[in-house]
Amino acid sequence: MFVRVAKLPLRPGVVEQVLQIFKEVTGPAIKQQPGCQKCYLLLDRKGNLVTTITIWNNEEDAVTYETNHMRALLGAYREFVADAPSSEDYELGVEF
Repeated sequence: MFVRVAKLPLRPGVVEQVLQIFKEVTGPAIKQQPGCQKCYLLLDRKGNLVTTITIWNNEEDAVTYETNHMRALLGAYREFVADAPSSEDYELGVEF
C-alpha cells in the first residue's frame, strides 16, 4: 500500500473552520476516490497545522487523485492557509 502525508500550515484561529470543511466536504470526497483505503486528519492546534494521512492501494491511485481532484479540494482552504502545503510519500511497511 501507498501512504501520503500532507501538511497544511494555517493562519491562527482557523482550525475549527478547516476541521468543519474537512468533515463535510474534503474527507468524504477523498474517501470516495478509487483506491483510497483510509483518510485521517491530524490537528496541531497550538502549531496551527493540519496533517492528513491517506492510505491508497497503490501510488497510481494517489497520483490520479492528486492530478484530477486535489487542487479543487484545496481551494476550499485558500483563505485559511498560512503557507504552501507540503507532502511526503511512503510505502506501507507493516500493518497490524
